[in-house]
Amino acid sequence: MQARYYPLVAIMVITALVSAFITYVPERIPGDTDFSTIPYAIGDWKGRDIKDDTVPDLTKRIYASDILYREYERPGRAPVTVYLTRCPSVKKTPNYKYHLPIYCYIGSGWSIEQQYDIAPDDGGAFRARVMLMRKNDQRLATVFYLVTRRDVRMTPGIRQRLIDIVNRMVFRRSDLTVVRISSPVVSDSVEETVAALEQFARQIDTYVTEILRKAG
Repeated sequence: MQARYYPLVAIMVITALVSAFITYVPERIPGDTDFSTIPYAIGDWKGRDIKDDTVPDLTKRIYASDILYREYERPGRAPVTVYLTRCPSVKKTPNYKYHLPIYCYIGSGWSIEQQYDIAPDDGGAFRARVMLMRKNDQRLATVFYLVTRRDVRMTPGIRQRLIDIVNRMVFRRSDLTVVRISSPVVSDSVEETVAALEQFARQIDTYVTEILRKAG
């Protein structure tokens, strides 16, 4: 074998070993969560539970163990819809990842006009993705992020894949929580809508973090 192929072979061997380790090492499953304990009053926002009657038994449909589907309103603002889902083991139910917002919206007929990542606390610990979408005459803004190991927040991409590998190899877990907050854009002020979503995301994140910490 020529020396120039040695690095390629080494990468293939390492990849095979990592895959075998991830596949066969027993996984540690965290405890249960209960997102319904999140308050109905958050700041000056007032919430109410809503249901998606078009999808019977939504929890099983998207391979989630816990779901919160709630709408919050406050005077002078368009309502925000909060959609939280939790999968204790993506390793056991990998199809859960196909229900991330970036896929679900497209599957529902929305076209993504713009998307970008933000760090609202300016410290980098809170990472979220903004998506601006359109369906016919409707416009929608969404802020969403993923959480694993209680305090690790991320958005889809290379960083997420690296964290997934570390989780499975070092921490022996593959749990994932999706936090999605959306609101219709009812005027030309997209910036105001996104700013309101960012603010609400920071507020509700406190409760999500506490629930995930209790789960372990």
